[in-house]
Amino acid sequence: MFKVIAFDLDDTLIDTSGTLIPNALKTVHKVLQSKGYKLGFEEFNQRRLSMTHSHSHKEIFDVLVKELNLNPSEQKETLDKCVSAFYEPAVPATLPLLEGADDLLPLLKEKYKLYLVSSGSVAGQTSKIKAAGVEHFFEEVLIVPTPDHTGKKEAFSWILANEKIGAYELLSVGNRLSNEIRCAKELGAATCYLQYGEHAHETPQNKMEEPDFHIFSLKEITDKCQL
Repeated sequence: MFKVIAFDLDDTLIDTSGTLIPNALKTVHKVLQSKGYKLGFEEFNQRRLSMTHSHSHKEIFDVLVKELNLNPSEQKETLDKCVSAFYEPAVPATLPLLEGADDLLPLLKEKYKLYLVSSGSVAGQTSKIKAAGVEHFFEEVLIVPTPDHTGKKEAFSWILANEKIGAYELLSVGNRLSNEIRCAKELGAATCYLQYGEHAHETPQNKMEEPDFHIFSLKEITDKCQL
């Protein structure tokens, strides 16, 4: 059925929500506070979470920075610092994979072409991939440098053309309904939603965000997706 599987990275193969995001957000909050931001960290984080389904973090930080009423140059500098802190966090030398990934990736590599499709800063994502030690499992690593909801669709289209396969032969695996699930479904590809991480509370907003398969652990994927 499937010939190619495209994996997301953050909160799909590595525990970004648990290991990297907390410290990155504390840094962002400190940057905002230094410019007069009044909300405490918990209030700041709740407001951020309320916007994550429909906005990239760059867009969220832009909203928050504009509310500080800084002059144009200071506004740009502050936004750049927030974006850099979030998309290029300090990455340890090694990053553990999510439970089940160690066994799953070599097993799937024997049967399918695997691709890694991740969005964010090229430098930041490259550091994570290196620390996780997963690059050798994939035919290509595609990093979408712009944190929006269209870049992954272009990446999936490239995979289809590169492999010369129909969309129905591609399975997209990820934890974002509004990103890798929607982008893949819009092309006609199959989707497997891993409900994990800080976006686990989100619900489909339309038909394109309703996954074909729904799992809570990578250990479930071979049975649920019949791989």
